[in-house]
Amino acid sequence: MQPSRTLRRAPLILVLAALLGACGTPDERPAAGPTGSPVAAAGTRSLDPTALPPEPSPTPLPPPTAVEEPAPATPTPAPELPTPEPGLLPPSPTPLPAPALPPALIYQRPNGSLWRADGASPPVQLDAAAPLDASRTTPWAAAPDGATVAFVTSTGVYGPPGDTPPAIALWLVGADGTNARAAQSLLPPDGIDLTPGSEDAFTLLPALIEDQRLAWSPRGDQVLFVSAHEGQVDLYTAGVDGSVTRLTDTPALETGPVWSPDGSLVAFRFASGFGTGAGWSGAGLAVIPPAGGAPLLSVSEPPLANGDTTTYIGELLWAGGDTLVATLESPPVGGSEVRAYIVSSGQSLPLVSVTRGMLGGVAWNGTYGVLAIAVERADTPEDPGLFSWRPGESAAVRIDDDPAAWPAWAEDALAYSAVPEDGSRGVRIWNLGADGDIRQVSLEPAHMPAWSVDGQVLAAGDTLYTREGQVVAVLPGEGVIPLGWTPRGLFFTRLDETLSGRELWLWDGTQANRVDALHERYELAQVTP
Repeated sequence: MQPSRTLRRAPLILVLAALLGACGTPDERPAAGPTGSPVAAAGTRSLDPTALPPEPSPTPLPPPTAVEEPAPATPTPAPELPTPEPGLLPPSPTPLPAPALPPALIYQRPNGSLWRADGASPPVQLDAAAPLDASRTTPWAAAPDGATVAFVTSTGVYGPPGDTPPAIALWLVGADGTNARAAQSLLPPDGIDLTPGSEDAFTLLPALIEDQRLAWSPRGDQVLFVSAHEGQVDLYTAGVDGSVTRLTDTPALETGPVWSPDGSLVAFRFASGFGTGAGWSGAGLAVIPPAGGAPLLSVSEPPLANGDTTTYIGELLWAGGDTLVATLESPPVGGSEVRAYIVSSGQSLPLVSVTRGMLGGVAWNGTYGVLAIAVERADTPEDPGLFSWRPGESAAVRIDDDPAAWPAWAEDALAYSAVPEDGSRGVRIWNLGADGDIRQVSLEPAHMPAWSVDGQVLAAGDTLYTREGQVVAVLPGEGVIPLGWTPRGLFFTRLDETLSGRELWLWDGTQANRVDALHERYELAQVTP
């Protein structure tokens, strides 16, 4: 959500295809909604695949226009300010505001470099002034206003030993590529041991790079990050003014921090070791004030409802200002659970528990105060499905009996993929209207469905649909996956002509154009404000 997405109106110029018939009559759809029955009394029905009318032939797109590989844009230097006369300099000068820029997609090229593309001008490289190990993924995060981007670079860390000394650092840069500056070196004073199998390889590198999750405050004035520059892995903030503040001082490995919506709390995961794939040792979570200090909530190795011990915490998200939701797991073959923690009281509430299986994702709707929980696979038939929960409720509510994955909210509707082994598969939309109906819009599940900024068009795979299931357009290419919408249209990725690499494309409502080459970790690309 992490993963939390403001919607804006996208211009859609294509003529809508012929209207689809409604996906079954009302009595053929599962009657489910916010007032549905609790999990213990689940009674929804699976959708009948024959109820989905055949899709009309969509209006074809004009042939895509190939464009040349964009050259790096040269950042425009900031204008020099006149030197004030003696005595006229204010005691606390106010920094110049960052230039207003349109919403854009931030992504990595195959060589690992970090770029920003808005669809109106050539892409701008954000890490041109920063050293990096080629082809590595770069942890990054954009401030809420989109004006500043934080990212972590590394050199001499990966690959065979060379002449370049190891270095890992946090950088800040303007979204237009200007004012790049190193905010903090992240390595401990005595360096790092890169010997294969060393403790640093299993703990320090994952903490500083692979599991690094940068998180900006709601005001956009400071970013959370993990560093070891004072001798051990701890949690810090870096301000846009260059200040660095330590928040924790523990022997644990902190990771994955998230701010509460009002910025009054910081939650994070921790472990004593990240392991080699069978889970973490000493896995836990904590909540602290934004300036650091004693934890307001701390939980270590919480037991799951089936008796397993939590060895991995996959996601943290806030459901309001006082409720933290965590996905707790016991890999590789243990149970999974979604649990809510009330910070002020210390109470915890299991929302959905899976004895053996896999969660399909969680998504929070801050406008309506609803949490969606998808369970993709489970050993027992009563476990999988789509559930909803609101703070204050004692139990989650079952919305759909079929296994579900990839929940994605518009303001008042949830898109998700139904993935039963038998029966009606595909993308469905749950509307939070008076009747809370579920409508099936496709017969194929979709990876990473994405709503337009006005919440009226859904990109699912290579097809764009209205809320009613009408086909708006079919995107060109193989392996199409939507990445995100801006007012200029939909950014998506597709396989290149060799079917061995990825490309970034933009559909502007009329046609699709190639923007750039894209790193294979396409899921790291995100739209910024």
